[in-house]
Amino acid sequence: MAERGGDHRTVPTGPPAGRAIVGSDALECLRIVAGELAGQLSLNRIAAVVSETAVRALDTDSVLLGLCDETGRDLRVVHESGLSAAARRRLPAALFAASDGLRSNGMSTTAPLDAVADALVGDGSSAAGRSSSGTRVLAALIPPHEHPAGIVIVGRTHGGGFSREDRRFLDALAAISALALERLRLSNDPRHLRPASHPDLDPRFGGSHVHVGDMEIDLGDQEVILGERHARLTPSELRILLFLAAEPGRARTRREILRHLWHTEHVGDERACDAHISNLRRKIERDPARPKRVVTCRGVGYALRLSRTGP
Repeated sequence: MAERGGDHRTVPTGPPAGRAIVGSDALECLRIVAGELAGQLSLNRIAAVVSETAVRALDTDSVLLGLCDETGRDLRVVHESGLSAAARRRLPAALFAASDGLRSNGMSTTAPLDAVADALVGDGSSAAGRSSSGTRVLAALIPPHEHPAGIVIVGRTHGGGFSREDRRFLDALAAISALALERLRLSNDPRHLRPASHPDLDPRFGGSHVHVGDMEIDLGDQEVILGERHARLTPSELRILLFLAAEPGRARTRREILRHLWHTEHVGDERACDAHISNLRRKIERDPARPKRVVTCRGVGYALRLSRTGP
């Protein structure tokens, strides 16, 4: 049974662990999971439901869920369980290789994910991912067609290999999760929300325009107005700017910023925050090399400094 955070309801996501499902049982499981993911859930909750379902329904002991960043180029881990310490050490390099493979292959097959899948079980060699009865790792794209949002990988270190039915089940689970992730993406895009409902909008702000120092943030058009200049922001850049604008002058750590941006504790390499900040500075600073608005707080992270000096 999987508990939905906050309302204490439970929803079955599969049969007891130790028994893979097939046929009508698989269809019923997928139906239940689709219902569970139909609501407005956080990224953490979506990842937990997908992971719990894969573990119970496919009798796996390791699972990883990764998403592509907003550029669609790089994979980042949003959930993992059951990975060994050695697998976790191999994972960054494996994810980098898989990201590169997905890009070069047009993101249309799971073949480039072999390096990541192999990192889940055994000693990281290609032979470790197979047993006498078939593969012990499965990978599915989210969704399973061109330009996926991410990947789901499961591994098994006990029992036999996965069957064709198992692979079809994982593909279907990945497709269902894609719909939930798309709902979450739309809910976090200001162009799909009423301004007062924006999840990053501090209660002190109101309306469709936020005024912070010499900046005017237009939530509807997703841009910052600096005098006569308009700077269009990506959803991630806007989320970060609103997060810092909620408490100007307060230093936020890189981990805090990424945790807020991705709705997960699994933030991975915190240097990803530096890249987002760099992109934001190029759009809102007069001289990005000498920022006056989004400033670095040595030993901590970043803060928004109020400025009334003009664009």
